[in-house]
This record gives sequence, C-alpha cells and structure tokens, in this order.
Amino acid sequence: MAISDKIRSEVITRANYRCEYCQTNSRLIGMPLVMEHIFPKTAGGGDESENLAASCYRCNEFLLAQKPTRLTQRQVS
Repeated sequence: MAISDKIRSEVITRANYRCEYCQTNSRLIGMPLVMEHIFPKTAGGGDESENLAASCYRCNEFLLAQKPTRLTQRQVS
C-alpha cells in the first residue's frame, strides 16, 4: 500500500521541509524528500506518520546500504 499524500505532507511538515537525518533543506537538495520507514515494513512497521521520517535521496540510499541488523540496532537505541 502506498503512503497517502496526506501522511506524506504531515511528515514533511513535521520535519520542517528538511531531511530528518542530515537536516538539509529540501530546496537545497533540489529533489523531493522521500519517506523512510523507521521500523521497516518487513519487520512489521506500518505506514503511520509516527513510523516515517522525511529523508533526502542520499541519506535514504545510505540507510538502504546498511545491514538490516545494524538498522534495527540504530532504531532501538
């Protein structure tokens, strides 16, 4: 199921239009922010705004390259 425009807008507004990892403003990035699941869907995480973070493409790609066990440790701590 896709993330609704309403939830996407809530997450980006909450993040003040910045990547929640590197804090770069989306205007400086020149690309729209993407939604990052804090607790992955494969591990039971949902599409609720509380489980989503606004992320720039670069940070999102970096997080995807990490081992899943490391991501889980980062999210729990």
